[in-house]
Order: sequence, then structure tokens, then C-alpha cells
Amino acid sequence: MCWKGTYDANAIRNYVKNHPGVKYLLGFNEPNFAVQANMTPADAANKWPGVEALANELGLKLVAPALNYTGENVGGKVWQPYEWLDEFIKKYKARYGKLPHMDCLALHCYMDWYGSVTWFATEYFYKDLYDEAKEAYGMYPNIVELLDSYKEAHGHFPRMMLTEFCAWEESCTNVDFQIDQMTQKLQKLEQSDLVEGYAWFMANPEDNSGKPWMGCFVDGKRNYSELNDLGKVYVNMSTFDTEKFYAPNELIKAKDYIDASTDERQVKIRPNTDPGNSLPLQVELPVFGSYSKYQINAPWDGEYKIKIRVKTTASTDFRFYMDEKASTITLITLPNTYGRWQDYEFYVTLTKGTHTPNLYNISSTPIVISSWMYVPTTDGIEHTKTNGNEEVSTYSLDGMKLGSGRSLQEMHLPKGIYVVSQPNGEKKKMVIR
Repeated sequence: MCWKGTYDANAIRNYVKNHPGVKYLLGFNEPNFAVQANMTPADAANKWPGVEALANELGLKLVAPALNYTGENVGGKVWQPYEWLDEFIKKYKARYGKLPHMDCLALHCYMDWYGSVTWFATEYFYKDLYDEAKEAYGMYPNIVELLDSYKEAHGHFPRMMLTEFCAWEESCTNVDFQIDQMTQKLQKLEQSDLVEGYAWFMANPEDNSGKPWMGCFVDGKRNYSELNDLGKVYVNMSTFDTEKFYAPNELIKAKDYIDASTDERQVKIRPNTDPGNSLPLQVELPVFGSYSKYQINAPWDGEYKIKIRVKTTASTDFRFYMDEKASTITLITLPNTYGRWQDYEFYVTLTKGTHTPNLYNISSTPIVISSWMYVPTTDGIEHTKTNGNEEVSTYSLDGMKLGSGRSLQEMHLPKGIYVVSQPNGEKKKMVIR
């Protein structure tokens, strides 16, 4: 980071040389705060060409000065994010005859509630500024020009780097609140295509006595301290990878959902308490309507066994809700496990292809899940169904006919190895597990 106008360019060069994974050069740190970089827009505009040149020299993406709301006086004025950035662009244009270069915008946000943070990171510049019902649209023409110019050149607005965030206001008084708001913030930040990246602050405050629920380490004063509960959740949260589809027999960690309920129905993510596995996190569906959504790829039509690792404190109604279609809902009553972890199995019928199953609580009793998977009930031949009254025939390995039916499910065969003769005469060996 070029923390303020007197940054050490050689120190940055040496750091990048010794850390080849660096991708970004961050601009000035909260220049609209007197206790931080303390730079007027004119000061920053005068210094920005040097920052641009350094980013270009090192082959790094350049991140705009990071702004936040303030009550501090800089250069005789209190500058809020819109005002400071618009004036910065204006002063730069006046001096150099062009728009300043920046690959990403940057904000800091310590609002407690996830909705406020995601609004600030994904709507404040990108939606509110362009809402013609708001005065901001016409008040900050230099920001609008910069955003429009970037979008014309790149096909999208410069994305946001939320380089500092956590709950640091009055509503946050314990670690459970911090975790619950953090997991929702991460979900929305990961799901937004307007966000370039984000970073928690502070992960290791030297003194946690005033706000012990901010830090991510057991001992914030000691390097290499182990992660506390907040840190474990932050480090191991889902990446919301919508390109990942799980295959049969592949363990699906409950925490790796691509979407989940929020607000009053939000899922609760905590370090895993299941002694039966070493997974980092567990997911609680606490109330009616709580859900977590995943992605799977079924290789064939047929029946699949769902194996779920779960604990409850009462008999609990549960939906396995496929592709948000009412016709694909499987209703399950999970037994009371008396707060102990147990494996539970049930069966669903899937069509060949990709699916988005929801694990959906329809009771008032919390359901806690550590993992699940889906397992074909056979090796794949059971998906073969014929049209009309045509039947497949099943034989033992020594050639004895065991039965016929329009699907193998109709024959109710025990576990074993069989030969199946299809209507076209083709014979295949199969296993029923």
C-alpha cells in the first residue's frame, strides 16, 4: 500500500520482489481522515501519477484510495466518500487533462449489519449514484464520468475492494453476533460480481479487551496464535463456487453451499463439533424456512441414496428440495438424535444432469449438518426404463431368469450381481448395492 503521500516506493518494490504473488497496489489509506493518510483531494491528485507509475512498473492492478464515512476535518472540510472522490477526480483532470487511472474502487466499512455492508460495497457507487431520484446523480459528475469511461472500456464498472470490514458498532456485543453477520456479509460479497476482493480488519488487534469479538486469533498479541471460532469460520467459509458440481459418492461439506437463507432464517455456521469427522465447520438450519443450497451432477436417471450426517434434539420435519420444483420435493422426518451426531439415509429419484438441491428445515427444531453425499443404488443400469409395456429381464450369473419389469425398481432385487437383458437384446452385468 502507498499508505499516504510520503510512501516509500523502494520498500514497495522490495516487498513485491520478495512476494511474487502480489496482484494489487493499494492507494492511499482513508485520506479523508485526519488520523489516517490526511490528504485533501488536491494533495492526492498531485501524488497519484507517482502511484500510477509504480503500479505500471510492477505490473499490478491499481486500487483507488480507500474511503469511509468520517467526521474528521481534512484541509478545512469534512469529506465524505462521494465528495472526496469526485473532487479528487476533478483536481486530477484539471492538472493532467485526463481521468486518473484506477482498476478498482476501495471502501472500508464497520457497519454491524450485513445488509448495510453489502449495500455500501455493491450499491453505493453502482446503483445509488445512478438513481435519478437521488440528488447524488447530478452532484458528482466526475465520479459518473470515471465509472462510465471504465465501463465503456471494460464492459463493467471498476469493481470494489472492501479492504477493511467487520462489525464495530453498538449492535455488536458478542462473538455470535459477529459470526452471524460476518457469514452473511461473506455470502453477499462472494455472490456479487461487483466485488473484486475483501479483507477482515482487524484479525489480530493487540488489545481485544474492549472488543474481544473482533479478532480472529485466540491471542491477538502473539504471532502464529491459533484461530478462534470467528477465525475458523472466516477462513473455512464457502467460496460459493457455482462452477463446482459434486459427483456421486463425493463428500459434500455442509458449509460449501452456493446459497443460503439470511436474516431471521439465516443458517448458523460454527466450528464443527462432530467427533466422527475432521471437517472444519457445521451448518445449523435453525428455524422453519432455513435452507442451504448445493450443486450436484447425476450421471444417469434413477434412484439415489442420500447419506447425511446430522444431529437434532427432537423428531424434525425436513425437505430435500430439488431445483426449486414442487414436483421434486422429498419429505423426510429426521429422528431425534438427542443432540448426538448420527448418519441418516433416505432415497430420492434424480434425472440425469445437474441439479441444485436444497436442505430445507420445515420445523421449529434446529437441524445441524456436517456433511452429506448422494450414492447411486446401482452401478447405473437401473436408470434404464422402457416405453409403454416393454420390459427388461434380469438373470442370475448362471443364467436363471429372476424377473421382468418396466424398471429394475419394480423387481425389488436384493443386493447382488446380475445380468440385465434390455428390450433391444443387449445384455449388461450390473451390481445392486
